[in-house]
This record gives sequence, C-alpha cells and structure tokens, in this order.
Amino acid sequence: VYEILNYIQQNYHKNESFDTIAEHFSVSTSYLSRLIKKETDSTFTDYVNTLRISEAKRLLANSKDNITTIYEKVGFNNRNTFIRLFKQIVGVTPSEYRKNSKSNN
Repeated sequence: VYEILNYIQQNYHKNESFDTIAEHFSVSTSYLSRLIKKETDSTFTDYVNTLRISEAKRLLANSKDNITTIYEKVGFNNRNTFIRLFKQIVGVTPSEYRKNSKSNN
C-alpha cells in the first residue's frame, strides 16, 4: 500500500484516473479504494486534492507564479474548481492565502 501511496504522491499532478492507477498496480478499483481509505482515512479524490492543495499552498507562499500556472502545475484543469476546493480545504482563496503568507514573512 505504501508503494501505491508513494506513486500517487509522485504523480498526483498528472491527472491519472483511479482506474489507471488500479490497473498499474494490478488491483481492482474496489480493493484500491479500500486500501486508500484505510491508510489515509480519505477517498482517492480527497487524498489527491489534499496533495494538490498542499503543493499549491507551498507554491503560493514561495513562488511568483500566477494562480493559473499554479493550478495547472498541481494538476487542476479548471480555475473555478481549484479556487472552490482551495477555499473549502484552506478556508481562504488562493489570492488571500498568498497575501497572508507574504505579510507573515
């Protein structure tokens, strides 16, 4: 299971489907789903989104990349989805997060 989680951590930005990952490791999607839920207490989608948002936070705080570049780097295809999920997970928009992180330095 750690090999699978490591693979997801290394490739979350590539938008590989859940089915593709299950196939890559020669396991069923239901088995993979149970493994991920057991180890992370999250669904596959929630786990991947958490990884993406975590990296987005790092980039917002430490780079000058614009929001579009950042959401594309971390694997989101849609700006609105990125902003909505970012605010849902972090509590502020990406722009507010960047502003707050800059003012704390």
